Amino acid sequence: MEQHVYYRVLIVDDEPLFRLALRTLLKESGQPFEIVAEASDGEEALQMKEKLAPLDLVIVDMKMPRLNGVELIRKWKERTSESETMPIVIALSSYQDYVFVREAFLLGALDYIVKVDMDEQHVVPMLQKAAAQLEQRKRKPADWAGETAKKEQFLKALLSQPGAESGVALDPGEPFADLMRTNDRLVAVISFDRQDANSASDAGEDTLRSVLEQALQSKGMQAEIARLGSEHVLLMHRTETRSFLYLRNQLSELFTVVQRRLMQYANKSVTVGVSGSGFRPWRELYLEAVTAAQLRFFCGGGKLFYPDSRTSWEYTQAHKLMPEAVFAEHMSVTLESLHEPDPEMWKRKFSEWSGLGLPALDEQKARGMFADSLWKLGALLLSRNCKWEQLAGPYNQPFVYLDNCATLEQLWQHFRQLLEAAHMKIHETPMSSGGVLRQAKTYIDRHYQDGITLTLVSEWVGVSESHLSKLFVKESGEKFIDYMTRLRIRKAIELMKTDKKLYEISESVGYPNPEHFSRVFKKETGLSPAQYREKLEQQKSSNK
Repeated sequence: MEQHVYYRVLIVDDEPLFRLALRTLLKESGQPFEIVAEASDGEEALQMKEKLAPLDLVIVDMKMPRLNGVELIRKWKERTSESETMPIVIALSSYQDYVFVREAFLLGALDYIVKVDMDEQHVVPMLQKAAAQLEQRKRKPADWAGETAKKEQFLKALLSQPGAESGVALDPGEPFADLMRTNDRLVAVISFDRQDANSASDAGEDTLRSVLEQALQSKGMQAEIARLGSEHVLLMHRTETRSFLYLRNQLSELFTVVQRRLMQYANKSVTVGVSGSGFRPWRELYLEAVTAAQLRFFCGGGKLFYPDSRTSWEYTQAHKLMPEAVFAEHMSVTLESLHEPDPEMWKRKFSEWSGLGLPALDEQKARGMFADSLWKLGALLLSRNCKWEQLAGPYNQPFVYLDNCATLEQLWQHFRQLLEAAHMKIHETPMSSGGVLRQAKTYIDRHYQDGITLTLVSEWVGVSESHLSKLFVKESGEKFIDYMTRLRIRKAIELMKTDKKLYEISESVGYPNPEHFSRVFKKETGLSPAQYREKLEQQKSSNK
């Protein structure tokens, strides 16, 4: 008689109704799970750790009294020795708990379930995913790692090596047989819009992969996911539909979900390039998708681009092209205007230059033109006995500063900031304490949405941190951080009158962590951001 093996599950949630719902769903899921215990908070669950070991799966609510889900995962990891295996973790969340879920992902959670979606359609695929990973764990680690590496190697070769697909013949049932035999193929290339240290981290990449897997499951779409450099690549098969327009609508819905969840749970956005569909080599489709995604440089991130997106865009932009000599002439006039003490002179010339367009609709050529402009700006600084190294903050490494720009709009913005820094350096004069404070406040007013610090601002105005800190208290009666906080909250209140979501407002005023923004906002105004927006809506209604 066959003996069934059940994986041991612990449910941690402070709401009995949700525990009951999970117990019912697990029992009726048909998956090999056995609930061995329930806990009403993190402290209680942690006390059960040794008693219940080994556990295979922990389903944990993020927001609980005494010890929340994030702290439970962190402490559980700390108390897990090298000889033990950490159980798989699935996070439970409500929509407003995305900050906690983000932290859970960073700590290695497999996936998350939104409580309003706690039904068979959403929970069973998650349990299947957990069971599949637990099955993999039972095999020898060397075999598991070897198969994973082999899979990655196969997919990378398929996408990056010309001719890799020819000669590959797989029997039905073999890995990737469906992928190679299907006549309906499509490739999507997904990349983070901000290539910073956090975007490139393993945790960030794992979050993207997990969100992609869950979105594909919910849409019933089949795809292999490959990692190629900083990109995630979806090799989609079995895409037979009534029309390519219908398929586009499906893809638009899929990536809208991906974009929304990434912003909620990782505070990041992505750009997606999609190939055409049909029976063509996977590499050819991949290169087509990459080309489509490159439109981000001109059109901005957070968008979905198709091959014909570029054709349409180039048609609308063709009349804006200017001769290269005209571009160079306006650049020279703008740089020469830096010699004038009045800053309005170079700002006016820059505005005229940046509004004229580019000589070519090509990213590399555009970047080359900005690099050439930097060399000329550096020569002008030397002619005035100044060096890049004397500029504050990121401006003393101008080529790195511009290389980090993902879009043309960012390049123009950052080049303008470099011109501003250069002009101030060229015309700097010893200032009174009032002049230093005015300059510091001007800088904060212009850059409050960035990660500015007292160190950065003091470097900008050319005084020590302690001196600037004392100046703020002496001349304006408030600390540096208080001035910046009041400014950001004031700007946030202005944005609440728009259609922007609260997490978008949070990031727009310099708080990438919405939970931190909420705490600061409530401390400053006495109301949470949601309550304050509701108050504004009520005032608006009463004034009608």
